[in-house]
Amino acid sequence: MSSQRNEPDPLSYTEYSQIMASQKKLSDFFRESPLAEVDLDFSRDKGDARDDITL
Repeated sequence: MSSQRNEPDPLSYTEYSQIMASQKKLSDFFRESPLAEVDLDFSRDKGDARDDITL
């Protein structure tokens, strides 16, 4: 939320509690994801950095 002057609007504790109560747990989000049953490969090449990167 923001005001027309681009400043934040303060929330009451009641408003904050209502917003937080409606939030889903992150663990539930991932458990219910379509990707939950997919076997994803998160392995990475442990070799040296790529030659085309200049630091």
